[in-house]
Amino acid sequence: MPPTSAEGANNPISPIQSEELSSSPPNFWSTPHGTQLAYHYHDSTPDKLNPKAGILFLNGFLSTMNGTKALSLQNHCHATGRPYCRFDYSRVGASSTSSRGSKNDSDSSLTISIWFQDALSLLDHLVELNGNNNNPKRQWILVGSSMGAWLALQVAMQRSEMVGAVVGLAAAYPDFVQKHLLTPKQLEQVNDTGSCRLTSQYDQVQGFEVTREFLQDAQQLQLLDQKRLSHWPPNVPVRLIHGQADVDIPWSTSAELVKILQSSSSSEDCHDAIQVHLISDGDHRLSRPQDLQFWTDILEELGI
Repeated sequence: MPPTSAEGANNPISPIQSEELSSSPPNFWSTPHGTQLAYHYHDSTPDKLNPKAGILFLNGFLSTMNGTKALSLQNHCHATGRPYCRFDYSRVGASSTSSRGSKNDSDSSLTISIWFQDALSLLDHLVELNGNNNNPKRQWILVGSSMGAWLALQVAMQRSEMVGAVVGLAAAYPDFVQKHLLTPKQLEQVNDTGSCRLTSQYDQVQGFEVTREFLQDAQQLQLLDQKRLSHWPPNVPVRLIHGQADVDIPWSTSAELVKILQSSSSSEDCHDAIQVHLISDGDHRLSRPQDLQFWTDILEELGI
């Protein structure tokens, strides 16, 4: 897909400025591994004859469900009549405190695999919560940002019957922390002491303890990644959107992922269903008003 500029998007939408959405108390869901997972779920006006797909948003690393993209997408879903859910991963944001007000465990034992299980468990909960009896045809579009885009692909592989499509924003491989975020000195500290504290310009949770176990888990997931994704389910379309001005995760990551996914089939239909869209002046956040409009337009063009 040739690069384009998000400036061409019609009627750019603005990031949410109202504090009402981000300040309302979340619901909590008990995951199989014992975390109290905080989430906001907003239903739509039910249409039993032609239900629109719901949307589950998966945050990026060190981001919470009250970020610009998560809240702006909620506005979009409200306007278009879609169910919508945003959540915080285990021990991140509101999920760092249980519904009873007690702190969950520290992040010293966290891995990306645990966050994958969070997303998988919550999707199962949403399917049940949304009422298969009321909307038996409803599917879910997974919209993921950075690390969340990779998680969305993995969830879709496990729950292809529930997932109508995946939209990935500035997708990152699971080993992105080691490759792109940690300095050589920090890597040395992890190897010597077992952990280091990481903060970044995207940090909404005031730092994260990167452990040796976290990096080992990411490396193992990376090794398994290509084999898994080369067996992509043919019924799940994918749209990966990446800014060519992204200085954190190179846009070539999304291009490589699309090639891997397309390798699952030689048919032209498969190649048409799996696309990459490049924004020539887009950064890693993809949260400018014109960026938000660009990728929500692509989402709606899926027609589900």
